[in-house]
Amino acid sequence: MKYTLVAPVGEDAENIYVGMTEFPLKKIILLASNENRARATRLQDDLRVLKIPVEVLDMGKDIVEETFRAINEIKGREGEGVIVNVAAGDKVSACVALSAAFVNGVKALGVKDGKPMLFPVLKFSYYNIISERKLAILEALRGGECSLAALTEKVKLSPPLISYHIRGSAKTEGLLGLGLVEAESGKGGTRVRLSPLGQLLIKGYV
Repeated sequence: MKYTLVAPVGEDAENIYVGMTEFPLKKIILLASNENRARATRLQDDLRVLKIPVEVLDMGKDIVEETFRAINEIKGREGEGVIVNVAAGDKVSACVALSAAFVNGVKALGVKDGKPMLFPVLKFSYYNIISERKLAILEALRGGECSLAALTEKVKLSPPLISYHIRGSAKTEGLLGLGLVEAESGKGGTRVRLSPLGQLLIKGYV
């Protein structure tokens, strides 16, 4: 199998060459933040000697959302033939890329002592563990935070059921426990909003 290699670009960009003999490539996609765009362009020029197509994707200002979106879309196009080299980025982009690879069930490698090191990948989908009612609550929060009373009206569920799906029980994980929403209690009652992970999920990036 030939792989599509995805790599965030940072100060350790030379690590992109590690593992290329173990994982033969058909394409390289570089993920470049605004700060590393020039470095990515130089790396793209250097990689031309390999005669492998190299593409640079701009991650813009929101590196978390853009990285999750990019890796999700690349996996959708390429299927199982994707590997993410997180060792070529800076600390932030590497962590974000590893998280995105993990939640999308994509192979990821780092570099240790100059050699490639595959990270264990857990293949699962949030969509397999989220009920239709929980998903309806997440959809209702897409427009911004809501009070429990407003959620009750939007989702057409009773207050106890809304609370159950948000907080969970001893047997079932709620949206809070899954890390998909955040809740804050105040004088006006409890207000709920999507967490950063919940926002990525509702956009289809995880």
